[in-house]
Amino acid sequence: MKIALLLFILISSAAFEDQAGDEPVTSFQSLVAAERAFSRTSEKEGISKAFVRYLAEDAIIFRPAPVKGRPLYVQNPHIPGRLTWKPEFGEVARTGDLGYTTGPYEFTIETPEGKAAQFGHYISLWSREPGGSWRVVLDIGCAYEQPYALKPGIATPSEAGSGLEKAARDLGVGDAKELHSALLASENLFSTAAVSEGVLEALETFAADRIRFFRQGAHPVCGIKAAIAALDDAPVVTGFAAAQAVVSKSGDLGYTYGTYTSEVPGMQESKEARYSYLRIWNKQSEADWKIVLDATVPHDKNR
Repeated sequence: MKIALLLFILISSAAFEDQAGDEPVTSFQSLVAAERAFSRTSEKEGISKAFVRYLAEDAIIFRPAPVKGRPLYVQNPHIPGRLTWKPEFGEVARTGDLGYTTGPYEFTIETPEGKAAQFGHYISLWSREPGGSWRVVLDIGCAYEQPYALKPGIATPSEAGSGLEKAARDLGVGDAKELHSALLASENLFSTAAVSEGVLEALETFAADRIRFFRQGAHPVCGIKAAIAALDDAPVVTGFAAAQAVVSKSGDLGYTYGTYTSEVPGMQESKEARYSYLRIWNKQSEADWKIVLDATVPHDKNR
C-alpha cells in the first residue's frame, strides 16, 4: 500500500536545456535526451531533488486527481526509494514548443520484508521555455504488476517525415485563442458522445488509428482495434469535467485533462466511480483533431 501511495507523488518526467535548434527533428532529439537525463538525475540524486529541479512552476501531476506538482516535492524532500524510467515513444509539435514521451518505469524500495518493486508506464508532457529549456507541465502514470519488455530505440509517429509534416508546418502559427477553442470543442464533442453513445462509439469516431491506450493494471496497447478490445467490458460513463486544454503554437499537438465518473458494475444501489484522465490530440493539416493517446487512473479502488 505504501508503494502505491508513493507512486501518486512519484511518477513524472521533465527536461533540461535544449541542445539543438528549432527544427522538429532536433527538438525531438533534445526532448528524448532530456527525458533520459532526468531519469539519471532521479537515480543518482534522489526523486524529490530531481523533480523540484525539472518540474515547471505550474506543473500538474496526478495523485490521482490533478494537482500542482512542485509543492509536493518541495514539502517532501527525502522521498525514499529508487525511480527510473526509459522513453519508448515520443512526439513534438512542429513549432517545437510542446512535446511528450511515454515509456516504462520501475520503482523499488526497501521494506522489512525485503526489496519491493512496482512497474508501470509514465506519460509526460513538456513545454519549451523562452530560453530553450524543456520543463514538464503534466504527468500521469499507470501502474501494473508485471515488468514490461522494452524494445530497443524510441519510436515516433509513422507519419513523421512524410509530406503531411511539411504541409502542416507550412500552415504557420495559429491564433492561440482559436486553437484552444477548437481543441476544447473537440474534447466536448468526445465527452458528450462518450456519455450519450458510449465510450466505444466515441473512440471509433475521435481516435486516430495509432492511438496509444493506457489503463491502470494493464500494459498499454497501441492501435484503435486493441483499444476497443481493451474497453470491451468498460462501465458506462456518466459524466466528464475537463479542467484544461493546451495547444501548441503550430496547432498540430494538444492535450486535455480532467475527471470523469462511471457506473460501478455489480452494485445494486446507485454508485459512481471517479477517474482522472489525460487525452493527447493530434491534427494533420486541416483535418479534424484525433486522439493519439488516452490514459485514465482511478481515484480509489471503486469497489
